[in-house]
Amino acid sequence: AMWTIEKYTITFDTQGGSNVAPITQEYKSVVTAPADPIKEGYTFAGWEPALPETMPLNGSSHTAKWTVNSYEITYVVDGKQYGEKQSCEYGSAITAPVAPTKEGHTFSGWTGIPNTMPAENITVTGGFTVNTYKLTYVIDDEEYKSVGMVYGAEITPEANPEKEHYTFNGWSEIPTTMPANDVTITGSYSYTPT
Repeated sequence: AMWTIEKYTITFDTQGGSNVAPITQEYKSVVTAPADPIKEGYTFAGWEPALPETMPLNGSSHTAKWTVNSYEITYVVDGKQYGEKQSCEYGSAITAPVAPTKEGHTFSGWTGIPNTMPAENITVTGGFTVNTYKLTYVIDDEEYKSVGMVYGAEITPEANPEKEHYTFNGWSEIPTTMPANDVTITGSYSYTPT
């Protein structure tokens, strides 16, 4: 009798990873494992079932196993790291940390934060906008002048107002810089008979 050795094929399902070509070779010949497939955000964790050492009768089919990767998110506010770095799995939803606070300012939000974790470490920045508060001058229970001033701005007191037959008694205490709230400064006149 004369025999011809049969060839069989091993096929691969990479479950969304890079393509792995089938292996076709003679029955019982040594099988060399192909290069590991690549899949964004995942690490290849082997074949299921494991590859045979030699070509089996009728070949075989194998499915890739994957382990999802985790990446880090660093939050930066005013040039400094805010809180701890977060570790998130690839593709998972990202939940931003509680917004930071800063006296006299409003947090303007996070820049560069995606909805889901990409396959890389990322840095997300946050910033503040300075708040404006109302500075009001009141004389004898009537508004004399009102201006908007940003937090921390230096306050230059209004000049003493003049009113015929009256003497201005001066302003109540005036802060040096604008605080993080509205301020009302009061003044009054005294009647000066001629």
